[in-house]
Amino acid sequence: TEATLPRADPAAIAPTGDIPRKPADALRVLSLNVLFSAPLQNPDAFKRTLAAVNADVILFQEWFNTPQATIQNWMNTNAGPGWTVYAPNASKGVAVAARVPVLETIPGPLPGSGPGAGARFVGAVVEGPAGPVIVGSLHLKCCGGANSSEDVRRVQEADSINATLADALARHPGAAMAIGGDYNLVGTRTPLETLARGLAADGGDLAPAHALTIGDPAAVTWVDEKSRFSPGRLDWILFDPARSTLRRAFTLDTRRLAPAALSRLGLESLDSHATDHLPVVVDLAR
Repeated sequence: TEATLPRADPAAIAPTGDIPRKPADALRVLSLNVLFSAPLQNPDAFKRTLAAVNADVILFQEWFNTPQATIQNWMNTNAGPGWTVYAPNASKGVAVAARVPVLETIPGPLPGSGPGAGARFVGAVVEGPAGPVIVGSLHLKCCGGANSSEDVRRVQEADSINATLADALARHPGAAMAIGGDYNLVGTRTPLETLARGLAADGGDLAPAHALTIGDPAAVTWVDEKSRFSPGRLDWILFDPARSTLRRAFTLDTRRLAPAALSRLGLESLDSHATDHLPVVVDLAR
């Protein structure tokens, strides 16, 4: 099948959208895969991105083989003082950073919670504007397709994480939730549905925040111009609609913004090129 596309318009105007201001009564949560600890090699791009987003909690993935102390030092140097970093297992690459009080840390899936007990997950209970919020960063198994061994593994990991979150919720029964990361949904949606199952206050499931790119109604979160794979939506944040109100959700791609918008936000056009994943952001209020 062939298709003829029109010529690109050299006079086309890039979007001029702004990053929404965080509401005073909301907790802003950012999920970001940093591509094999790329902030250590390219700190400025990530520094500008984090400053522009201005999150209260950051859910990191792919800080691979980077000790917690190193991530903490990077945050102190590039994101300002007042951050607490929790990354107990450097080999898994997942971390939670918070500049709000941390009430409890959650190291990973419960022992004996099945084949997915080795999942890449770390969490914490933080103090939001209206009470405790259980936050978690995850990085499910990559690759494969629908019903592949990799997809089965993702479901097992999601099931283990679900059990861990249910355990944390039993200790903090009134807590809201924000569970984000790289879900690697290149097969089925079953891992997402498995992780969300039964964790909402009303006995229902967590809900995915539908984040669109600022200045462009696109839902992709992974972009690699060098890859044979098309851009896709790999990164999600789940929240409890019975305990929280989703004020807004968005992703940021600096390559899509006009120079005037970039200048206003303190960003550069290739800042989003520092990693192959876009930052996903939600504002949650009670």
